Amino acid sequence: MRTWFRNMAIGRRLPLAIGLLLTLAVATLSVASYVMSRALITEQAAQNLKGVAHGQAKQVKTLLDTIDNEIKARATTPSTARILTALSDAYKTTENPTDTLQRVYITENTEPLGQKDNLIAATTGSSYGFLHRTHHPGLRLLQQQMGYYDIFLINNDGDIVYSVFKENDFATNLLTGEWADTGLGDAFRQASELDQEAASVFVDFAPYPPSAQSPAAFIARPIILDNGERLGVLAYQMPVGAINAAMRDLASLPESADGFLVGSDGFLRTDSIRSDINDILTTKVESPDILSILEGTARGYSSVDRNGRQIIGYAEPVSFLGAHYVAVVQISTRDLVAGLNRAAILQQILGLIILAIAIGIGIGISRSITRPMGDLTTAVNQIAGGNHHIPVPSTDRGCEIGQLARATEVFRQNALQISTLSAEQEENSRAMQVMSAEREAASAREIELAQKREATDRAAVAQREAMMRQLGESFGKVVEAALEGEFSTRVEADFEDTILINLARNINALMESIDNNLSSTGSVMKSIAEGDLTHYMDGAFHGDFADLQDSMNGMVDSLRNLVEDITDSSTTLTASSGELRQTSGVLSRQAEQNAAALEETSAALTDLSSRVRLIHEAITQASESAQTARSTAATSEAVATEATIAMDRIAQGSKEIGRAVDIINDISFQINLLALNAGVEAARAGDSGRGFAVVAAEVRKLAQDAGDSARQITKVITQSDRDVSDGVRTVAEARTSLQAIAQSVIAISENFDEVSTAIAEQSAGIQSIASSIQRIDDRSQKQAASFEEVTASSHLLSTQAESLAKMTRQFKTAGAGAGKTRISSDPAVA
Repeated sequence: MRTWFRNMAIGRRLPLAIGLLLTLAVATLSVASYVMSRALITEQAAQNLKGVAHGQAKQVKTLLDTIDNEIKARATTPSTARILTALSDAYKTTENPTDTLQRVYITENTEPLGQKDNLIAATTGSSYGFLHRTHHPGLRLLQQQMGYYDIFLINNDGDIVYSVFKENDFATNLLTGEWADTGLGDAFRQASELDQEAASVFVDFAPYPPSAQSPAAFIARPIILDNGERLGVLAYQMPVGAINAAMRDLASLPESADGFLVGSDGFLRTDSIRSDINDILTTKVESPDILSILEGTARGYSSVDRNGRQIIGYAEPVSFLGAHYVAVVQISTRDLVAGLNRAAILQQILGLIILAIAIGIGIGISRSITRPMGDLTTAVNQIAGGNHHIPVPSTDRGCEIGQLARATEVFRQNALQISTLSAEQEENSRAMQVMSAEREAASAREIELAQKREATDRAAVAQREAMMRQLGESFGKVVEAALEGEFSTRVEADFEDTILINLARNINALMESIDNNLSSTGSVMKSIAEGDLTHYMDGAFHGDFADLQDSMNGMVDSLRNLVEDITDSSTTLTASSGELRQTSGVLSRQAEQNAAALEETSAALTDLSSRVRLIHEAITQASESAQTARSTAATSEAVATEATIAMDRIAQGSKEIGRAVDIINDISFQINLLALNAGVEAARAGDSGRGFAVVAAEVRKLAQDAGDSARQITKVITQSDRDVSDGVRTVAEARTSLQAIAQSVIAISENFDEVSTAIAEQSAGIQSIASSIQRIDDRSQKQAASFEEVTASSHLLSTQAESLAKMTRQFKTAGAGAGKTRISSDPAVA
C-alpha cells in the first residue's frame, strides 16, 4: 500500500487526500444527525399515534353507545308502540300483504333504486297506505338524522311491517321467510326473548343479501307495553358511513396515515384510507400484534403491513354489547422519515460539492507541477466531447502519465461501444413509439364504438318508453270510455314491440267480446220492449255472460208462455162473452113474455147480486195486488212472492165465480120447476090459463137456456182456473227475471184494472136485473129495458174481451211450427 501510494503521482495523491478527509468528515456528521433525528421523529410519532388512536376508539364507542341509548328510548316510547300496532293490524288486513306491499312500494315504485323511500303515499287496498303516509315521514327523518342505514318494525309473528328503504326484506317473515337466517332474523329472534330492562341485542357485521350482500350489522330491542304485553321488535341497520367517518378523522397525522376498525375475526369493519376497494369483511389483518389487543390493553407496535411496508402504529380495544373490536391508527416509517431522508440527501450533496471543490484545487496544483499531463488532458477532453477517434498520447509510458493514457484509451474504447449501443437504443425507442401510437389509435376506436353502443341503447330505451306511454294513454282512453258505457273504443296497437302489440290485441279482444255480448243482450231487450218475444240470445258465451244468456232466454220463455196463456184465456173469454151476448138477446126478446114476478126468484137474484159483489171485491183485491206488484217489481225478489199471492187471490176469485155459477144453475133449476108448476096450474085453469101457460113455457125455456149458459161459464171458469194455476207456476219460475219485465207487469196491471171495471159494470147489471125481478109484478113493462141493459153489459164484456185479445196480439210469439229467432254474440251471425 505504501509503495502504491509512493508511486502515485502527486497530481492524484494531493486531490485524493483532500477528498478522503472531507468525505470522512461529511459522512460522520450526516450519519450522526440522521440517527438522532430519526429516533426523535419516531418517538414523537408514537405519542401522536397513541393520542389519535385513543380519540378514535372513544369516538367509535361514543357513537355505538349513542345508538344503543337511542334505540332504548325509542323502544319504550308510547308512540312507537302505537305505530307498530297500527301498521301490524293494517298489514294483517291487507290481502296477500307480501305480494301487495312489495309490488306497491318496490316493483311499481317509480323512484330509482336506492331512493324507494321517497314514495310516501300509495294505494294498498287497505288502511296500510294511509298509516304509511302518516308515519313514514317521521321515521325517515329519524333515519336521516341518525345516519342509520335502515329502520325496521317487526311484529310478534316475524313480519317486517315497516322499513324505511323498502329493500327485498320488506313485508317478509323473519321466522319462515327467505331472510330468516340473516343477521336481521337472528337479531329479531334474540330480541323477542329479552326483558324490558335487558341489554340490547347486537349482531356483528356480515354480508346481508337484501342489501346486495353489503356488510350490515343490526341492533334490536323488544317493544313491550307497561302491562307486559309484547308487541314486536324495533331494529336498526347500523350506520356504516358514520363508523367509517369516525375512524377516518386523522387530521393531525400525515396524509399517509391510516385508521381502521378490526373485528375479532381479523377482518376490517371500516374501509382503509390507503385502499381503493371496499375493505369491510374483505380485508383481513394478519398481524398478531393487533389481534392480541382484542381483549387486552392498548399499546403501540411495529410491524410490516400487507403491502410489505414497515409501519408503526397504536391499537386500542373497543367493546360493544358483547362484540370486540380494535381501533388501529398506523403510519409507514418510510413516509414518517421522508423529510429526514431528504435532509440527509441534501447534506450528502453539499459534502460532494465541497469534495469536488477540494479535488479541483488539488488538480490545479498537480497540473502546475506535472505539465506533461496537459496533452493527455487535451485528449481526454476531446474524447469527453465526443471525438472518440482521436489517438491517446503517452500510452507506452510506464509512469503515472502512461497509466493515465492507457486508462484514457480504455475509456475511449468504451465510449465507442456506448455510442453504438445508444444508436441501437434510439432505434428501438422509435419502434416503441410507433407501437404506442398504434395502441392509442386502437383504444380510441374502442372508445368510439362504446360511445355508439351507449347512444344506441339510450335510443332503444327512449323508444320503448315512448311506446309504453302511448300504450298507457290509449289504454286509459279505453278504460275511460268503458267507465262511461262505451265499449267500441280500441287500443291503438301500432308498436314495434311484439309484446306490446300482443298486449294491445288482447285488450281489444276483451273489449270486442264485452261489446258483442252487451249488443246481443241489448238486442234481446229491445225486441222484448217492442213486444217481440221470439228472439233469444245465441252464441258461445262463457262465464258470467253464459249465466246472463241462460237467465235472459229463460225470461223470454217464461214471458212468452205467460202471454200465450193470457191470449188463450182472452180467446175463450171472447167466445164466452159472444155466447152471453146472444143469450142476453134472447132473454131480451123473451122478457116481454114473463108474466109473473116470483119472490123466490127475486130472493135468489138478491143472493146472486151479493155473491157478484163478493166476486167484484175479489177482483178489486187482485187489481190492488197487481198495482202493488207493478210498484215494487223492479226493486226486490219479494215482488215475485206478492205476485204469486195475487195470482192465488185471482184463483180464489175464480172459485168464487164458480160458486156463483153454481147458484145460477140452482136458480135456473128452481125457475124451471116454477115454470113447470105454472104450466100445470095453467092447464088446470083451462082456457083462461092458456096465455099464462105460454108464458110459463117461455120462462122454462129461458131457464134451460140460462142453465146451458151457466154450464158454459163453468167450463170457461174451470179453464181459467187452470190457466191461473199455470200463471202462478210461471210467475214462480220467472222470479229471477221479474225486474227485466217490470214494464210488462205494468201493462198487465192496467189490463186487470180494465177487467175489474168490466166486472163492476156486470155487477151493476146483475143488480139491475135483481131490482127488475123484484118489481116484476107491477113493472113487467120494464123487463125489456132491463134485458137491454143486460145486453149492453154483454156487449161491453165482449168489447173488453176483444180489447184484451188485441193487447196480447201486440206480443209476437212463435206459433205452431215456427222457429225461434236467435240473437248471436257474433256480429256476422247477428
